[in-house]
Amino acid sequence: MLARDTYKQNHWIHLEYSNSIYQIRGLDMAYDIRMEIREGYLRVDVSGKREPGKEAERSIESWKDVARICKEHDLHAVLTILNLSGRLPVFAAYDIISTLSDVGLRGRYKLAVVDLNDASREDNLFAETVARNRGFSVRTFSNEEDALAWMLG
Repeated sequence: MLARDTYKQNHWIHLEYSNSIYQIRGLDMAYDIRMEIREGYLRVDVSGKREPGKEAERSIESWKDVARICKEHDLHAVLTILNLSGRLPVFAAYDIISTLSDVGLRGRYKLAVVDLNDASREDNLFAETVARNRGFSVRTFSNEEDALAWMLG
């Protein structure tokens, strides 16, 4: 197992890697991220609390890690399970979508997002519309089964 603490984007994070699983814990952040390489896709579980005013910043850092891992392992599908409290503001959605393009997650990538928070699922459906209008293959779901069927189908 590889484990280290590192300073990234003004935040300390703890990174562990073992058996195709990346565990990222923000030592001063409000959520945890677990990324697992599965057969044909990357599964990303995000849990915790959205911090008002920092929603885009936190998400952007996570998507950069997702892009890096996808490129390292030649993966082109990402299943993201969000178990976050709080809402995703409209301006944060625009910033996040712009970052997806900057890190190269457009084109042949399929991004399936399962939002377990009913209130923020509406926010992510808006973000989905913005992303699809910009050429991304992305969908938002309320359950993992439908997300996997779409993403792997």
